[in-house]
Amino acid sequence: MATANFINECKKGANSNRLARLTVEGLNEIINESNKLSSFSIDQGCYIDGNIVGSIYIKKFEGTFVNLSDYMDLESKSLDCKVGVRYSNNTTEYIDMGTYIVERPNDVKTENKCTITAYDSLINKIDSKYVCSIDYSQGNKTLEDLYIDVCNGLGLTPVTTNILNKTIPIGNNPFTNNEKNRTVLECIAKVACSFITIDETTNEIDLSWLSDSVSPDYTFELSDYSTLEGGVIEYGPVNSVTLKSSQVDDENVNQTDSESVSQNGEHQLVISEDYILYNSDLRTQAITAIFNRLNGLRYTDSKITCYYGKPFLKIGNKIRIYKDLQNYFDTYILKHKFTYDGTFESIIESPALTNQEVKNKQDISLKEKLRNTEVMIDKQNGTIKLLTDNLSDNYYNIEQVNELIQTAESGLTNTFTQSGGYNILRNTGLWFTQNDVNNPYEYWIGKADQLSNDKAYSKTSILLKNGDFEQKETVANGNYTISFKYIKLIPLANATVTINGRTYNLSETNITEFYTGKKDNSGQYIIQPLEVSSNQIDIKFTCDTDDAIEIYDLMCNQGTEKSVWSQNQNETTTDTVNISQGITIISNVKNTKFKADADGVRIFDKNDSTNSNPITEFTDKGMTTKEAIVEDQATIVGILRQQVGDQIWDCLII
Repeated sequence: MATANFINECKKGANSNRLARLTVEGLNEIINESNKLSSFSIDQGCYIDGNIVGSIYIKKFEGTFVNLSDYMDLESKSLDCKVGVRYSNNTTEYIDMGTYIVERPNDVKTENKCTITAYDSLINKIDSKYVCSIDYSQGNKTLEDLYIDVCNGLGLTPVTTNILNKTIPIGNNPFTNNEKNRTVLECIAKVACSFITIDETTNEIDLSWLSDSVSPDYTFELSDYSTLEGGVIEYGPVNSVTLKSSQVDDENVNQTDSESVSQNGEHQLVISEDYILYNSDLRTQAITAIFNRLNGLRYTDSKITCYYGKPFLKIGNKIRIYKDLQNYFDTYILKHKFTYDGTFESIIESPALTNQEVKNKQDISLKEKLRNTEVMIDKQNGTIKLLTDNLSDNYYNIEQVNELIQTAESGLTNTFTQSGGYNILRNTGLWFTQNDVNNPYEYWIGKADQLSNDKAYSKTSILLKNGDFEQKETVANGNYTISFKYIKLIPLANATVTINGRTYNLSETNITEFYTGKKDNSGQYIIQPLEVSSNQIDIKFTCDTDDAIEIYDLMCNQGTEKSVWSQNQNETTTDTVNISQGITIISNVKNTKFKADADGVRIFDKNDSTNSNPITEFTDKGMTTKEAIVEDQATIVGILRQQVGDQIWDCLII
């Protein structure tokens, strides 16, 4: 907790008096501004994808160090961060900025510098599987009981259990499909109209909300910031709240301040939650408390950069920002990025909310049986009700629904193998070949063979040769997941996969699933998440023995959750048609293969696997063909050949 003296010192420009100290697990020395620390930033907030209700924002630390020779050993180590000020009497004061787990040391060290990325130390717990300890057979269980249970499982102490809508009844465990603790907390926070804050130094968790103080928690004078963006458009006032089912519109419950709507227009916030508020009766019980908290919420959309930095400010604080000597506006801190580089700097944002609507996992389309069907899911009693004009109301238990879903997924998988999907990597089934003996497959560098594999979604697999097999793709920066299955066929062979400079051994002689972000049973990363910051994904398989490793279902998708295999959106393959760098059509009737590329159109014998001896070729130079049969009339330069009766006439045209 910062003292008044600390806060006042941060309003001054004495940047030489700004301090920092990092304590890293396994290092015997304090890292500070005078020995190894170059800079770091801490990103935190409660605003995620346009929402604050139900959000859990994991704090992110990014740091740059100099002359830190053991930086590669920092992975998975804890890092405690404090910042401080030195007063004029040479005394110092520090405040705690959190504890973080180092996730991804930079694999390239340049100019004696290295960078690391670390996240809130509780991220592994939050993203672990929720284990229910409530005995629902005793009855009379509520939202408060669920909140206490998930906190106990995480080893966290609630600041208070007197939460909004704490008496909402819960008849059975709604989280029976390996949901994460994050999902459970997000659902609780939605019903309690809150966002989650966790103090990892005290192990306390709170369902927080925006400051309700009449006066601001902090006032920014003109000298307090360097730039102001926005500060003109006011969000709100919120005067209409809808609690929504993701599927059944008739189950929506709404509450509105009609007088405010007539004066200000409608400003609606939509909250979708189906685990706890799974029917209209429960939504009706919950909506009044949620509406009372949100009704009248207004603030100004803005972003300021403070060159003196405000590390003491809290998410949800109410702040007042002066635009000139007399005019100001009030808003809330929804995002705060604090930077230390010998000085303090803060970027504080208050983005406008969107209609908060998050569709949950039951938002599915079962290929045939559930097509054009609305689905009402009772997660607590384990039933799904299908509402459709073509079917009478039907109830399915969980086992029957799983069977329907598996059937639908099989059908969708067949579709994926026939047409392009969302795989960022190209030619992962090795269908598309090119006339290059050293690089026989489009988009790949190196040699491999294609095998048939009935276990694979594509029905094909990659058999590695001795050497490298590599593909590079240009992408937007962000989070991605690479996944595949493999088996080591020759036990003594050595093989690896390298993804953006990070190398992993492929050593399993049984079928094994590999994916970035994979964790062990304790929640520790075995394979690091893939965060791209260089606009490129580079995946390289290396093997020292021919035919030693078989790989299939190779997939790269956006996000941190692995997806089922599909082709790249620019690719299609069927029994007769292939589309990749060009279009290939193989005849089922004649012994021909049609291939259209950017440099021309060619007809081959379909047994010509190298595509090196075209029968007919159309390019910018015209046509070349081995044989031409004209049944009626042909004009070639100045010669006309045509059939007249039972005779062939050749005529010279002058």
